[in-house]
Amino acid sequence: MRKTTGHAEREFLSKAEMIAALSILPPNVRLLIASEACYSGSWATIAPDLGAQRDVLIETAATVSEKRGACGY
Repeated sequence: MRKTTGHAEREFLSKAEMIAALSILPPNVRLLIASEACYSGSWATIAPDLGAQRDVLIETAATVSEKRGACGY
């Protein structure tokens, strides 16, 4: 998920913003988050924070066979 700033630039939502946005979804909603960014270590922690009734799968470039060089490491 991204948000657009007033200058038409794009930036990633923070973990807190992501949790707030996802927490308003009804229980038992399945959600796939696909991100081209390499946040597999940190964004994957969002799912447990949403509670047991959430089914959230986080997919990132690092988890879908993206070359490590594209992630900057």
